[in-house]
Amino acid sequence: MKPIERTLDDILGSIGKRSPDIPGSTASILAGLMGLSMAKMSVLVSSHPTNDPCLYAAVEKIDRLSGDLLQAAEQDRTNFLNYMEVLRDRCAVESERAYVSALREAESRATVQPLDAARLIVEALEHLNELSSSVDHSVASDLHAGAAILNASFAGIIMAVKINLEPDRMVDLHQHTAEIRAELAARRDTAFAALKRAAAQQDFQY
Repeated sequence: MKPIERTLDDILGSIGKRSPDIPGSTASILAGLMGLSMAKMSVLVSSHPTNDPCLYAAVEKIDRLSGDLLQAAEQDRTNFLNYMEVLRDRCAVESERAYVSALREAESRATVQPLDAARLIVEALEHLNELSSSVDHSVASDLHAGAAILNASFAGIIMAVKINLEPDRMVDLHQHTAEIRAELAARRDTAFAALKRAAAQQDFQY
C-alpha cells in the first residue's frame, strides 16, 4: 500500500518501531508534504486563484511539487524495502563479492532517490520565498510554519543520505554527489535565510 493511502496512525506505527517499514528518509519527505500543504492553504486563503493568474500559477507549482514529492516518497520506501531484502538474503547470494555488489547497488538507489527529494524540497522553499510577500498577514504564520517543516524535512533527508554514504564501498558515490549536496545545502540556506527575514518583517520568529 502506498504511504499516502495509509492512515496517520498506521504511518506513525510503521515509523516508530525497531524494524520500521517506512525509513527516516521517507518519513522526512512525508513531513515535507505536510509543510507544503500548509503553505498552499495560506496562499489560497490570501486570494482566490481564479482572480489572479500569478497566484493560480503559484498554486499549480505547489501541486506539481507535492505530486513529485509523493512519488519520491513512494520510490524511496520501495528502495528501502529492496535494500532490507538484500540484507536478509545474504546467505542466498552465491559469493561475498556478489553480495557486496548487490548491497552497493541497493544502497546507491536508496541514496540517489532522497537526494532528488531534497532538490524538490529546496525548490519548494525557494518558491515559498517568492510567495512570502503575497500572503495575507492573517495566514502568514502558516506559510512560515510550512517552510520551517520543509527545512526540517531537508535536514532529515540529508542526514539519511549521509548515513548511506559512510561505508567504504560508497566512497565513489560520496565523491560523485559531493558537489550536488553542497549546491543543495547552499540553495536551502539562501532560501531559508530569506524566509526568516520575511517572517521577521511580519513579527514572526523561526
